Amino acid sequence: MLLESQNKKIIVLGSYNSGALSAIYTLSKQGYKPILVAPRINESQMSELLDEFYSMKMTADNLADIVTKTRPDAIIPIFGGQTGINACIKLAKDGLLSALNVKILGTDLASLSSMFDREKFSNLLNEERIPTPISKKITNIEEAIDFASEYNYPVIVRASATTNKPGGDLCNNRRELIVNVNRAFEESPISNCLIEASVTGYKELELEVVRDSYDNCILVGAFENIDAVGIHSADSMVVAPIQTLDDQEFQKLRTVSLRLARMFNIVGSCNIRIAFDSLRDTYYILEMNPSFNRSSVLISAITAYPLADIITKISLGIRLDAIRRTGFSNLTAASEPIMDYLAVKVPNWSKGQAKRLGTRRQAKGQIVAFGRSLESALIKAIESMTNERIDSMLTQFLNIDDFQLEENLVHPQANRLFIIAEAFRRGYTIGEISELTKIDAQFLYTIYKLIDFIENIKNAEPSEKSIRQAKELGISDKMLAKLWNIQVDKIEQIRNDLAIRPTYKKIDGVAGTLDANVSYFYATYEEEDELEESKADILLIDGVESLSNRSFANNQQLLILANSGLDVSLISNSPDTLAFSLSLPITTFFEPLSYEVIAEITRKCNPETLCLKKPEELSEDLKSELNNLNIKITEWNYTGGKLWNTIDQ
Repeated sequence: MLLESQNKKIIVLGSYNSGALSAIYTLSKQGYKPILVAPRINESQMSELLDEFYSMKMTADNLADIVTKTRPDAIIPIFGGQTGINACIKLAKDGLLSALNVKILGTDLASLSSMFDREKFSNLLNEERIPTPISKKITNIEEAIDFASEYNYPVIVRASATTNKPGGDLCNNRRELIVNVNRAFEESPISNCLIEASVTGYKELELEVVRDSYDNCILVGAFENIDAVGIHSADSMVVAPIQTLDDQEFQKLRTVSLRLARMFNIVGSCNIRIAFDSLRDTYYILEMNPSFNRSSVLISAITAYPLADIITKISLGIRLDAIRRTGFSNLTAASEPIMDYLAVKVPNWSKGQAKRLGTRRQAKGQIVAFGRSLESALIKAIESMTNERIDSMLTQFLNIDDFQLEENLVHPQANRLFIIAEAFRRGYTIGEISELTKIDAQFLYTIYKLIDFIENIKNAEPSEKSIRQAKELGISDKMLAKLWNIQVDKIEQIRNDLAIRPTYKKIDGVAGTLDANVSYFYATYEEEDELEESKADILLIDGVESLSNRSFANNQQLLILANSGLDVSLISNSPDTLAFSLSLPITTFFEPLSYEVIAEITRKCNPETLCLKKPEELSEDLKSELNNLNIKITEWNYTGGKLWNTIDQ
């Protein structure tokens, strides 16, 4: 190990996600004394977990004060995002870290800095003949105009050295360029910005790579944006595993991703964003992000690979092939995850949001759903959205004219799925919609099949065949009741009479090739059921959260509950909560939050108590429905003692 554990203090920097919580959990189990520094810490809850922590804005001055006070042996910066990394870089430049003999664990600061400096990053890739969009750092509007004249519109403008990165601005003409460059100058603390040639319309893919200090390097997971390049990745719909590349194309991108991890001496993980054009068989590296971010969270949840835990162990100097995977007798973290299911992520929007989407982030969070097919995963994801429901596909845009319909296809908004559904109902072909939206035809075909099924089943009679087909596609009882204009409890009654009940499949990361004692599940309607009935003390219900508001505090509470000695089960559609749960002794269901789902899982888990995170935020309909379960319902509220004495590698 890089550090002997006895009495060694390690500062863990945290941000909005649960990565830092996983890190302190791992460090404590390894025998270290973690110190958490993060904004928005719930101090009363954290006092149940740690002896020492600091809730404050992540600035270099604040961190310097804490380092001087606590005299840590090391800092793990990557869970604090770019803000935390920048603070560490400043302390290193000022000489404080060397003066106090404080080590940086994980990827070294020089490599971290070069990945965040877009100009330096682009130059390094060009030296290695790795394609990346042409870019230039500019300090005035004239340089921006000259660049656009040389390389043509559209171009993207990004503020330099910002800690809060909403993305860049797409400029289609001179007027937009001037407006956005001036805004970038205002946002940049050093009053300059980067301008780059656009690859709008290309496929956008993200690959997550893990590497240890011994040069063991693997691809943990990869996903594909349904939306083409031009929409911020946080606002895009995402599918995993990648669907539209052939093996040769995928292996090309995998190879370059591993090469980049070695090139920048990654010790931990790194997310790599790539633009790909299948027609020309060309790609461009858009970005490398070495911090533990929302994409890292998503990959963890999708693959059941406990990324934050493994990154922490790698940072301590442990080899990938020496880290045991929980639930397996002979599997290590050096094995690449395998998926025998599909996962879909959709953005979570503010109420009533219908703004035109672009290269700036607008979504407030993300939701993930799992299924045996792309259709079922997509339907589940839509059912999970807080402000939209699948029945919106039927009626929402019936009255808009064709001009407005095409305008919304070309310039997508948050409701673009339902716009596409309406276009199909009006006779647009897959090719026509693909040309207007730049969405791959394979994804559009999936949407078309769903719409076609929904339109046809309206005229069918409720029967074993029609209901089973609908359930296999992920369609809820509520949706079927609406389509057939009958009461939802009638659908449930028919299902019960016909014994049409969900079965549960393991999310094990090995596609069933090894015996796995894991407790992560999603629902389907196949014959084999991999979940045995049990008796839980508590069934927790956890919904989506915003990217930055409450998820950290909520996961603090989850950590306390998971280590209370109670038998805990969890239902969630939040990637951050799901990723965090991978390291905890709880049974987790990756499912939408609906009465149907909760009722079916309740039959399996037989909990004594149903714990809702925020009962006041539930719809009145759902609260009323849950009362039908005849079970004690309460809010999450548990405190216990301090955690973790076990040494477990």
